[in-house]
Amino acid sequence: MREILKVKLRKLKNIHPADSATATSSNIAPLSTAYLDQEPSAMGINQRRQSRRASFGTASSTINQVATAIDSKQPLDLATIQMFERIIEWEIDALTVDLKGKSTREDNLYPAK
Repeated sequence: MREILKVKLRKLKNIHPADSATATSSNIAPLSTAYLDQEPSAMGINQRRQSRRASFGTASSTINQVATAIDSKQPLDLATIQMFERIIEWEIDALTVDLKGKSTREDNLYPAK
């Protein structure tokens, strides 16, 4: 999943921003981004997972919405591109924290750097 997110991030960085937010706003549903203000932690990750499970079937997860918007090749304004980058980078950091688990040794991390 981390590698998929890294690919999406690279793809996003190659998008030329649209001139106005109007083109973007009609294509993208409102995203929940309040969690971005918090540092990824094991407890926070578990809470987000439980929240996703509870809403499964009623709404797509934020990261799925971002991936769909990137793949749609619809115009994205600069503010949306920056928000998407922030969301993807947070998710990558969260996965890194999750993969690290309780390891305290840098040489024992998965995946190896």
